[in-house]
Amino acid sequence: MSKKVTIQDIADALGLSRNTVSKAINNSGILAESTRRMVLSKAKEMGYKQFAYFDPSVLTKEEPAAAPVVHPAKANIALFTAKLLDNAHFASSMLRTANEIFEQMGFHLVIYNLSAADIAARRLPPSFSLDTTAALVCVEIFNYDYAKMLCELDLPVVFADAPVNNIMQSLNAALLEMDNRSGIYQFIGHAVSCGKKTFGYVGDAMHCQSFYERYSALKGACNYHGVSRSCIHNVTGNLPASDTIHTYRDYLTDSFRAMKEIPEVLVCANDFAAFDAIDALRSLGYKVPDDVWICGFDDSQRSRYFTPRLTTIRINGAAMGRTLVDLIIRLMERRDYSCKTFYVESSLILRESSGEIP
Repeated sequence: MSKKVTIQDIADALGLSRNTVSKAINNSGILAESTRRMVLSKAKEMGYKQFAYFDPSVLTKEEPAAAPVVHPAKANIALFTAKLLDNAHFASSMLRTANEIFEQMGFHLVIYNLSAADIAARRLPPSFSLDTTAALVCVEIFNYDYAKMLCELDLPVVFADAPVNNIMQSLNAALLEMDNRSGIYQFIGHAVSCGKKTFGYVGDAMHCQSFYERYSALKGACNYHGVSRSCIHNVTGNLPASDTIHTYRDYLTDSFRAMKEIPEVLVCANDFAAFDAIDALRSLGYKVPDDVWICGFDDSQRSRYFTPRLTTIRINGAAMGRTLVDLIIRLMERRDYSCKTFYVESSLILRESSGEIP
């Protein structure tokens, strides 16, 4: 008798999370259409019979045009960024995936690196032209005034992470975010079940929307699990921009030294903040994970080789890339995706920095 095919089998075959496959099969949640079709096709190929939702015509119809006809004069997708997007950056895999799809459609992804002076003066790059640009993607653009100016260019705009929008008027753009909450709730629940009682957040909570949501998630998770507010100790600031001598690690070392009590568990805004936090704690005589548990966010390459290997929350960069393309194309066709936020799943990875056996 042949083995019954499960959702996990399909997820393993495609290298996707079980949650993503479940969304596709049950037609629930926000998912890139290309991903949904890929999952359904693989499910049919593997003989999956237990569909809660399945329209066989999806796989027999001709593939719809992936994008509007590319006008030769407007073949560029402009990428504005205020930071070097190397392989360590969360957006690198997202952009690789998006670029491959854009090229198949006949578009060219053109990168414009913005200086601090450009952003302060609200100045567009000199080589940028509206006449050759079909849409705009923004990564690491966290200055609200500059972001707002870009949204007034009469182009489809997608921000992959964005300025903190809880205190500002919504931007006239689609916002693409990773799930910044679920993994933190899971991690705090795990820590509480292991007897941890004091918690803290490390990172500039107002740096960008994702950092703000992660900070809010820590507070929400602690409240959900009954952790007293007096047991939450945060380091949510940063060095002043005028300080060009000290490093973020120096800032954390001073902040930890000033604390009456170092929390048993620290959730960090990203992996880089986690690396600095571990180094700062070591300089003060604390051991990770013996004295303090640390969790990062991103699952950067370094997190897998750092000592101790870093517990973190993995961002699905490829899924973000596919969703980014879908949003751009839909915005080209109609602007009804503006002022909406779309989330792509992320997943908790437990490693040595939270006491997991290597």
